Amino acid sequence: MDSFEVPGTESQRAFDLLDERFPDRAGSSARVVYSVDDAPLLSDPEVMIGIEESLVAIDALSGVVPPVADRSVRVAPDGRSAFVDIDFAAQPYDVSADLVGEVETLIESQTDERIDVDFSGDAIDATEPGHPPTSELIGLAVAVVVLLVAFGSVIGMALPLAAGMLSVVVGLSVITICAGFVDVNSVAPTLATMIGLAVGIDYTLFIVARHRQHLAEGLDPRESAALAVGTTGGAVVFAGVTVVIALSGLFVAGIPFLTVMGLAAAATVLIAVAIAVTLTPAMLGFAGMNIERISVRRHSKSVDRPPASSRFAKMVIARPIVSLVAAVSVLLVLSMPVLSMDLGLLDDGTAPTSSTQRRAYDTIAAGFGAGVNGPLSLVVDLADVEPDDRGDVVQSVQTAVADTDGVQVVAPPTLNVAGDTAILNVIPISGPADPATEELVDEIRDSVLPTTVDGTRAETAVTGSTAANIDVSRQLSGALPAFMVLVILLTILLLAVVFRSAFVPVKAAIAILLSIGASLGVLVAVFQWG
Repeated sequence: MDSFEVPGTESQRAFDLLDERFPDRAGSSARVVYSVDDAPLLSDPEVMIGIEESLVAIDALSGVVPPVADRSVRVAPDGRSAFVDIDFAAQPYDVSADLVGEVETLIESQTDERIDVDFSGDAIDATEPGHPPTSELIGLAVAVVVLLVAFGSVIGMALPLAAGMLSVVVGLSVITICAGFVDVNSVAPTLATMIGLAVGIDYTLFIVARHRQHLAEGLDPRESAALAVGTTGGAVVFAGVTVVIALSGLFVAGIPFLTVMGLAAAATVLIAVAIAVTLTPAMLGFAGMNIERISVRRHSKSVDRPPASSRFAKMVIARPIVSLVAAVSVLLVLSMPVLSMDLGLLDDGTAPTSSTQRRAYDTIAAGFGAGVNGPLSLVVDLADVEPDDRGDVVQSVQTAVADTDGVQVVAPPTLNVAGDTAILNVIPISGPADPATEELVDEIRDSVLPTTVDGTRAETAVTGSTAANIDVSRQLSGALPAFMVLVILLTILLLAVVFRSAFVPVKAAIAILLSIGASLGVLVAVFQWG
């Protein structure tokens, strides 16, 4: 089951209040977007007949929440685009895929064939069929090529791959079992697969490489396998524990779904370590001298020549000061873009251009303005307000927010049956990922709403997907320093216990920080700077 709650944030408090006061409005939604290149215009009454008939049929479906008033399709000023929102009673990942499919079929079958129809919204995202594991397959193909080049034999290549894949299979099995007792979001298995496959191959590769070195020195295969685990197994366990510490440290963010993701990946890493130090030597002993069989390249005649990595290491050690200054300088340069890093969650504006969500996003932005893609929801809690004063309070909120710079329009309020809670949808001028939208949310929360409801005993909150994304990003940004400090301190402690030295852990911590800075810097340069 997917759960993306972020306790302690204003948007989450508003979601919880809506769940209590608006049970039929706290579900999920789908947006239907219509577009035409030429005639007929969507403002043509004849064109709207089929669309309106499909909407009437959709409102009659079980699981669809009908509108309070007649459902209307909003048409762009140029008549070339339009949209309508459909609400579902269930949460996104509880909405039946059959129901969403029936809605899509009704829309497409009763809409003029000259009109293009696209869909977006959390209900659409949640019920989309899973994508094929293209990235994992590409990663495996690259690993096959690299290992074949490195080892020169099919069996030598196959052992690390088999260990990595087994780590993922066992890890996913454990995650599936745990999902029967606790909520595990759908992203956790993906993260576990990516990390489990990487470390499973990597850790086994350490041992296999050392084993082949011992075989070349003339050791018996069984003795070689045991010696390889004895000399390299400690490094594998240490590396694995370090990764587990980092992944488990995600709990400091205070976001439950991130904690679950980290623990799921950490469990897969532990399984990979166990397989590397137990199953791998067994497979090596079983393979014997056959690990060099099925060669894919001619063996070098200069067997005694040291590998390129060894020659490079000797070159670095011969000039330590020059190498240190050069390496640190490069890492610092690569880290510079981190200073302009903007954190945020993905929206439909970053989806592939081939997806229906991205087409819907672009159509809305072109016809209605970018802000329509990221509406805000104002929740006004009127429980402590006198019934006769509630209408005036809501009207004051609507007027104050509508007069705020950066607001395009404020829709009329919707009250629940008890009349103690109101929802007002606010359309910003700027898009959901625009910094101006974040500034607008801050102004409404910190200035406009508190001033407007002061003395009325009403309570307000800003929520919606855009506001929730802002809250999550800020919580992640605030937790990042604590996360890094925790991981670095635990790593230093672990290194101090292993090496019984103060210099080695501090040097390792500095190297880790530089590598993190360089990695994030490259990500900012590529994805944020373009």
